Amino acid sequence: MELDLALLADAANFSAERKLNLLGEFNVFRATPPIVMPPCVLVVRVVGHVSEIGQAHRLGVRLRNEDGALLWSSPDLGITLPEPDIVGLPVRCQIIAPLTGLPIPGPGT
Repeated sequence: MELDLALLADAANFSAERKLNLLGEFNVFRATPPIVMPPCVLVVRVVGHVSEIGQAHRLGVRLRNEDGALLWSSPDLGITLPEPDIVGLPVRCQIIAPLTGLPIPGPGT
């Protein structure tokens, strides 16, 4: 299993056709720390091989500052790759995780 996409956005959802919709993707947050980051979502997509369908995997996210200090970590999520909609397409699993109350103690990159 490989990480295919990871980003922050103001909001995200899945359409009825299972398309990923993103609103306000960003990679820079400008404010004078210390602050609590406004609500946003972390969007993650992993891609696996057909041989991994049905196997359980664990995914965890850790956010660190530029000095490597841990700012936030998620509980590990259990992921099982589903059967693809169409044979021959990559096996994908997409996750939208809301982030609320994330403290930003100081400036960083």
